[in-house]
This record gives sequence, structure tokens and C-alpha cells, in this order.
Amino acid sequence: MPVDISDGPRADLIFSFHAPCLPALFDDDSTHGMHDRMKKVDFIVTSQQQTWLIEVKDPESRRIPAARTAAERDNFLRKHRSGTLYTRELAPKLKDTLIYLTLAHQAPANEIRYIVFIGLTRMDARSLATARNRLRRLCYHPGPFQRDWASKFDVIVLNMPAWNRIMAPHSVRRP
Repeated sequence: MPVDISDGPRADLIFSFHAPCLPALFDDDSTHGMHDRMKKVDFIVTSQQQTWLIEVKDPESRRIPAARTAAERDNFLRKHRSGTLYTRELAPKLKDTLIYLTLAHQAPANEIRYIVFIGLTRMDARSLATARNRLRRLCYHPGPFQRDWASKFDVIVLNMPAWNRIMAPHSVRRP
């Protein structure tokens, strides 16, 4: 039986995860009491083999007022093209989340995947790969003495069609 998770009662996206994955909302102050100045990923999904730190960017959300939809999408694309989406939003969310988990003695010991979901259905595979490569360069640091870290790490950037294809049987949908 899948476990559905969203970012609240008025959510525009519903993620369904199948066992043995355990999803949890993380970008919620009642979950962890994390200070507002720290940036947080939206969800953390754990299994025996992997921990997924999931950030959702949804410029096509139906919660955005119709009069603002085009402006929100254009703003998102501008940040994507300029790189500020990665340097000021996505990379800091990963780093602050990992700092929090480490200091709270909850750091993942298994493989870590930073998964960014971008709610643009028209984002093609080339744009997703470009986004992944930009984010990988910002988020990956060589381990001690330039060797790999004990935990494996990867960055994945997906939109809805790519998520439902690559992450199956886990899925995302709009209600």
C-alpha cells in the first residue's frame, strides 16, 4: 500500500511512495524546530539502502493565482538560466539540511540522493540534465584526502514525466 505525502492540505502535488520507503515532511518547523534562517528540503524519504532528500519547485502550481502564473514561471526560468536557482536556493537547502541532520545525530549512513522535482512538464531531458550537472558541481565536494566519502552521494533533477518513469513504482500526480 503506498504512502501519500504532500506539503499541506491545499497541496497541488501528491507524491506516493511504496514500502519499504518511509516519507516524512521536513520543511515544517513543527517537525524539527529548525531555525527559519536555515533552508530545508521539503521531504526526507528513507529506506534501508538510501536516503532521499527531496526538494520541490513547482512554478506551474495551481495554487498560484492565475494572474501570477506566467510571471512565476518566467521568474523561475530566469533563475534557472542565471544559475541563482542553484547557488541561492537548491545547494543551500541541501547543505543546511545535512548540517541539521548531522548535528541532530540523524545523518544518513547509507547512500544519499538529493532529488529535485521541478514542476515544469515542458522541461526537456536536456534541460533536466543541465540542471543536474549544475547542481552536482555545487553540491559535490571530494572527501578527505580527495577520496570518496564513506556514503555514496548523487544528485537527480526530475520533472513529473521523468519522475514517474525513473522513480517507479513511486509516483507524483496533481489531484
